[in-house]
Amino acid sequence: MVPLVPARPEFPGFEVDPSRVTLGERIGSGAFGLAYRATLTTDEESEDVVVKTVKDNASEEDKLSFLQEIRAVVDLGVQKNLLGLIGCCTVVRDHLYLITEFMPYGDLKGFLRKCQVSHIGVEGISDGPRDDIYNFEVMQMYQVGRQIARGMDHIARSRYIHGDLAARNVLVGEKLTVKISDFGLAEDIYSRGYRRQDHLQKVPWKWMAPERLQGGEAYTAQSDVWSFGIVLYEISTLGGDPYPDVAIAHLQERLQTGFRMSKPEGCPAGMYDLMLQCWRWQPAERPSFRTLELDLDKQLAFYGPEYATPTPCT
Repeated sequence: MVPLVPARPEFPGFEVDPSRVTLGERIGSGAFGLAYRATLTTDEESEDVVVKTVKDNASEEDKLSFLQEIRAVVDLGVQKNLLGLIGCCTVVRDHLYLITEFMPYGDLKGFLRKCQVSHIGVEGISDGPRDDIYNFEVMQMYQVGRQIARGMDHIARSRYIHGDLAARNVLVGEKLTVKISDFGLAEDIYSRGYRRQDHLQKVPWKWMAPERLQGGEAYTAQSDVWSFGIVLYEISTLGGDPYPDVAIAHLQERLQTGFRMSKPEGCPAGMYDLMLQCWRWQPAERPSFRTLELDLDKQLAFYGPEYATPTPCT
């Protein structure tokens, strides 16, 4: 029997009275959860936030999984390329909330596709978005990739795996700041060093490393590195879908025989080389996120020393 969600605060330092939260427009929906733009009111002011919660028909097991996601966000702490935790509500059973900062440009997948429209607009085919942030060129590809690598390095150093790294789970803010979100599949691997795939969990097949496609196999942070290579593909194609001509049923076999996606049009050779490194069959042969961050930094420096910003480990 699944234990009931506890009635006491799970995270006392972050607990927020749900009466201070006003839900607004629904901005996302998943298998078990919903996301809303919301307003959080304190004694002195109100701020725009995003609230993630479970659906009305969520089971006790779903609610416990949601609490585990909150735990992951709390454990990972503050890092500038992870979505910032503002608070949570865990006491009132009908108001299980994960409250995070609001990112005005939404998820990276949708953002990149708006950039694609903007590029078409330059050619006179479409008006496209007018905001300069949608002028997304090679330099911006590297800037975004480097930030994601930096955030993932923090996750890996914290002995966590993300488990669902994809452009749809990265959010975009002002000045092209990006932050990794959606830790629903994240897990602390300190005790074992690896995690086993849950067969009941919905999984993003085309973002998964081969060791995860082989049902039940153990996987590690190096499995997230494979997914990062897919994210670089999404970035360089302005939101393109991976393996557009490969059926999911054939994907594992094709990868095992050496198939890899070809270099996207307009993608720098250096970035494509990083993708291929991330897609090495053996997890131990893939680079670490720290190595990827430093490599992206070096490539970005090609555009000028002002873009090379070596950062201390966090």
